[in-house]
Amino acid sequence: MVEVHGGLILQLGAVSRCRSVVCLDAVSVGDLPGTVHELQLDDRPLPARFARDPHGLAFEDLVGLSRWLTGFPTSAVILGVEPLSLEPGTGLSGPVIAGLDALVLRAEAIVKRALRRPVSADEGSPHHGAARR
Repeated sequence: MVEVHGGLILQLGAVSRCRSVVCLDAVSVGDLPGTVHELQLDDRPLPARFARDPHGLAFEDLVGLSRWLTGFPTSAVILGVEPLSLEPGTGLSGPVIAGLDALVLRAEAIVKRALRRPVSADEGSPHHGAARR
């Protein structure tokens, strides 16, 4: 488990060594506050409105770069709760607090599923880069 402080790019080394990653964060897509969202990061791009760090990097970008370099992670999920507000300094609202139990249960299920998943022979092969040259 890695708790991110600072820019996402600082987590590239950790993410590039993981078979599976789960990002827990606020996910704002316009639903009711407290709604739990699960977004699988596959080959489809996420909408542009998803959060980026001060350097313009989103979790999706970090996963894509890591996969390009190392082939890992093979599974990546953003799991989050719809916030009431994303204003700086705003604490957790009542609906968000109410949604946290469901978020934790969903995260536990994802982690358990990932731990049971067998390793495939080609897992972790870089999609591009030096290993394919």
